[in-house]
Amino acid sequence: MEDEQQTKDRNNESSGRNKVIIAVFCLFLFLSGVLTLVLNSTKISATLTRIIKDNDKQDGGIERGIRGLTKGLEETISSGFIAKEKYIDLVGLADRMLGRQYINDVDPKRDVVKDNHELLHFLTRRMKTREVTDQLIQLNEILKDKRIPLLYVQTPIKVMPGFTELPPSIEDYSNSNSNTFLAGLSIGGVDYFDLRSEASKVQMNPSSMFYHTDHHWTNQTAFWAVREVVKKLDADYSLRLDPDLFYTDSANYSFITYENVFLGSQGRRVGRYYAGVDDYTLIVPEFTTQYKIGINKNGRSLSMREGTFENTILHKELLDMSSSVYKNRYAAYFGADYREVQITNKKAQNLYKILVVKDSFGLPFTAFLSTMVSDIRMIDLRYFSHEHVVAYIEEFKPDAVLFVYKGLGIRYNLISEILRLSRNLVQEESDSR
Repeated sequence: MEDEQQTKDRNNESSGRNKVIIAVFCLFLFLSGVLTLVLNSTKISATLTRIIKDNDKQDGGIERGIRGLTKGLEETISSGFIAKEKYIDLVGLADRMLGRQYINDVDPKRDVVKDNHELLHFLTRRMKTREVTDQLIQLNEILKDKRIPLLYVQTPIKVMPGFTELPPSIEDYSNSNSNTFLAGLSIGGVDYFDLRSEASKVQMNPSSMFYHTDHHWTNQTAFWAVREVVKKLDADYSLRLDPDLFYTDSANYSFITYENVFLGSQGRRVGRYYAGVDDYTLIVPEFTTQYKIGINKNGRSLSMREGTFENTILHKELLDMSSSVYKNRYAAYFGADYREVQITNKKAQNLYKILVVKDSFGLPFTAFLSTMVSDIRMIDLRYFSHEHVVAYIEEFKPDAVLFVYKGLGIRYNLISEILRLSRNLVQEESDSR
C-alpha cells in the first residue's frame, strides 16, 4: 500500500509539473502574440492592402485570395514575432520535460527526431534512385569523351547503423537510398568514393562526426574527408594535390573551439533546451595564404574578394560568438550556398583546376580543398539553373569533377537537379551535332 501511495504521489507531482509548464507556455504565447500584433500592426495592415490589391488586379478569385492572404499574414507575423527565439526555447523545454522524441514541424520534411544519443535528425523517406543514377551515368559518359574524370563523393550520413537508434516505428532511409544509388553508379561505370565506409575503417567516433543539433558534418569531419579524397585523387587519377602531405596535415592549421555557441538546423526548430547547444570549431591555415574569390549570387555579376583565407573565405558576421546561438555558424565558410563560387589560390604549388558540384556539405570541404588547388569552381545545382553546364565545363577545363553530396536527402531533391542538368546536356549535345 505504501508503494502504491508513493507511486500515486509521484504521478501527481509529475502531472502538476506538466500543468505548470503548459500554463507558463500558454501565458508566454498569449503575451507574445498580443505584442506581435500590436507592434507589427502597420506592417500587417500594409500586407493586407497589398495582397487584396494584387488579387483584384489578377482577378484570382476568392480561393486564391484566401491562400495569398493566409501565406502573407503568416510570413509577416512570423518575421516579426516578438521573442521568437525565447518562444522556441520554451516550447523545446516543454517537449523535453514531456519526454517527446518526435517533434512535428509545419513542414513535415523538417520534423525533428531525437535518437538514443540525444542527436537530432531530419528523416529521409524511401526514394527511387534509378532515374538519378541514369543521369549521372550519362554525364559521366559525356565527360569521359572530354577526358575529364568524374568522382561522386558520398559523405557520411548522420544516421549510422550500429550506433543510431531511432524511436520505435520511426524509420530513416538515407543509408538504404544511398546504397542503392551507389550500386547503380558502380554498374554504370561511375567512380564513387564512399566516406561512410572509410570512416568505419578508421573507427571514427560516430558521436563527434556531426553536430548534435545540425544535419551537417563538423568542420573536423570535413577536414578529414578532404584528406581522404586527396589520397583518392592521387592514387586513382594521378592528381598530386598534396605530394608532401603538408596541406592535409592538421598540425599546419589552427583549431579554435568555441563552446556552446551553435544551434544547428534541427536545433533551431526545437530550441536550445531540447537537446542542448553545440560547440563550434573553426579551422584556419597557419601558413601564408592569398586568394581571389568571386561569388555569383544572382547569375549576372561576381562579387569579388581578395586577401587571405580568413579575409576571403570566412564570413566574419557568423563568427561573432557574442551573437545569438541561432546564427547559422555552419555557413561561416563562404557565408552561404551560392550558385557559383570561383576560387583562385595564388599561393598554390600546382596548376590544377577542379569543379566541385555540391550540396551544403561542400562548404567547409571546398574551403579546405582550396588550400592545395590553383583554381576551384564550386556550383550548387539548387541555384545553378540557367547556365549551360557542359559549355561551362568546356570553358573551365577542370582536371576533375567532384560531386560532393550527402545523397538523396530530404532537404531537397537531388533527382530534380540532375534531371534539369540532364535536359541541358541532351539539348547541348543535339545542338552540337
